[in-house]
Amino acid sequence: MKFLAVLQPKLMLLLILPLLIQCSNTRIVQLWQSPTFKKKQFDQVLVMGVSPSQVNREAFEQTFCYELIQSGIKATPSFEALGDDYLNREKVKAYTARNNIRYVVVAYQVGIDINTNEVTSEDSVYISDSNPPAEPAMLHDIPTLDSFWSPGAFITTKQPSYNNLTVKAKMRTNVFKVNGNKKVWSAESVAFDPDSLTEVSRETARLLLKNMK
Repeated sequence: MKFLAVLQPKLMLLLILPLLIQCSNTRIVQLWQSPTFKKKQFDQVLVMGVSPSQVNREAFEQTFCYELIQSGIKATPSFEALGDDYLNREKVKAYTARNNIRYVVVAYQVGIDINTNEVTSEDSVYISDSNPPAEPAMLHDIPTLDSFWSPGAFITTKQPSYNNLTVKAKMRTNVFKVNGNKKVWSAESVAFDPDSLTEVSRETARLLLKNMK
């Protein structure tokens, strides 16, 4: 099948990154759709997340299929259907024919950019309590106005610098029509600071559903 021939030399690693980040923002940067293809035709789908890591592949395909199924689209992950033979052309062709698969989604990572920027914090100033009372009490640090300017009242500290990590993960998602062996939809998306591979898969699937016409 044509899509397997194209895919083989482009085998990419789908990564789960241990990032100290809060959220992600995924958007499509390139999009193409065949004028003969309509979203309403998109059903009976085999999902292939290409990765040399079986764990990553399964996580990606499961999440992607879940999003399609939630939208009423019958979808099957390739790891359940084909095991380790998902890159074997003849076995994929046999499976799609035997199970009435109409479309094959092939998703893979095409690049990842990781940048670190040093962030230097500003000096911090706080008031020193040089003469604490016998009994702890709140707001006793400046008992009089004059003490506001007393020696040693202000202490300046230098906060340590730290590195701010930013990540951009680039994904390519292709949809092939089995009957006719042609690509009908393709997109490149970028995930900014993704939390996990599962999040990338979920947002990639949602972008497909949103942008497929």
